[in-house]
Amino acid sequence: MTELYLNCHEAVREIIKENTGEYPKDYKKYEKNRIDKFFKNLPYKGKNILEFTSILMSELIVTHGLSNTNHRTTILFISIVLRELRISFPDYNSSIEKERWIDDCNRFIRGSKKILSTRKTDKNYGSKHLEWTKKW
Repeated sequence: MTELYLNCHEAVREIIKENTGEYPKDYKKYEKNRIDKFFKNLPYKGKNILEFTSILMSELIVTHGLSNTNHRTTILFISIVLRELRISFPDYNSSIEKERWIDDCNRFIRGSKKILSTRKTDKNYGSKHLEWTKKW
């Protein structure tokens, strides 16, 4: 799972470079050990697929193991996992649907970053982030 996640990260970086001409700025080194530990301790038993993917998505973002693009990488990763499980994930075929999908992703990312900005002052930020993710 770690390798797939890191491959998603590299794909997102390449897409950003293709669209902007530059790679996103790395503000720290990615922490492969942190990501490995997360996947080894993933709580999946007794969870339905919605609960599992919400936890997976929220915790990957909160774990913050990448150098940048945590949100975009996690969205791509979740879409691949769900497609492998043959579970529908937004698949846009028209520009209107694509625009709505992009708007929804951006709204999720903004809300998520707002919650994450309180991590030093709000001891419940993790559970709030999970609730935000479930709503998305």
